[in-house]
Amino acid sequence: MVEAAPVKPVETEKSKEAEGSRIRSTIVFPYNDIDDAQNLAEVLHGRGGSGDTASLAMWMGHDSVGSGAFRTKLYASRDFGIVNLNDDRVELADLGHRMVDPKTRDKARAEAFRNIPLFDQVFEKFKGRLLPPDVGLERVMLELGVAPKQCKKARQVMARAAEQAGYFSEGKDRLVTPAALFSGVPTAVADKSVEKESSGNGDGGNGPGPAMEKSITLDSGGTVSMSVTVDLFTLSEPDRKFVLDLVDKLKAYEERKMLPPGSTNGPDSAKTAGSGLAGANGQ
Repeated sequence: MVEAAPVKPVETEKSKEAEGSRIRSTIVFPYNDIDDAQNLAEVLHGRGGSGDTASLAMWMGHDSVGSGAFRTKLYASRDFGIVNLNDDRVELADLGHRMVDPKTRDKARAEAFRNIPLFDQVFEKFKGRLLPPDVGLERVMLELGVAPKQCKKARQVMARAAEQAGYFSEGKDRLVTPAALFSGVPTAVADKSVEKESSGNGDGGNGPGPAMEKSITLDSGGTVSMSVTVDLFTLSEPDRKFVLDLVDKLKAYEERKMLPPGSTNGPDSAKTAGSGLAGANGQ
């Protein structure tokens, strides 16, 4: 008796698509951007900074805690490092508190972007360099662990988040360190971000990439500009302090100019703020 050979299932485009949709990403990235995460942080801050997830969903206008839109916003906020989740409890993390504070918001947003493993790895690979076109960038994300069906979504979310966090300050064709990360003494993430942005990737690059620049207008006329292309990791301690002092003095002078008339910070304080600008370029 001749046994019939087993029938092999016919592979169709639909079956291929179903198989592809089951592949999961192996690298973390959110489905929502930084603006969405900040909105959640502001709502939570307005209610005291903590609460249960069911209440948060209601405060944000969602029908229930099981809402898909709410869950993706919540998990994105967690991945950005803005909130801490513990079972059904949610509270603002330190980064979340800094994000709702106008004085520290820009720097917090810049740090949040680098908290996403996918965004951080793409930044490290291309910092200061011309980004590849969309199809090339999606191929890079695929190699980094994004599922094939999710590469377009990941690229789109990263582009929005990069713009919101200041990484597209020199155009949407390259990622550069935001100026906000140069203000004050850098945190661990800031230290990581302000490495020299060479046109190479540690493998024979051609020197520093785009400089970070800051200009202010003086009360008596003219401008003072500062251009920074240093690597804080390799600077000596005196040089590091000198550079950061200059940054702080520029910022202090600019903030004094924005104070209302009659403020206690008079002309003498402006002179003090500007006295350490030797080394900046007067124009």
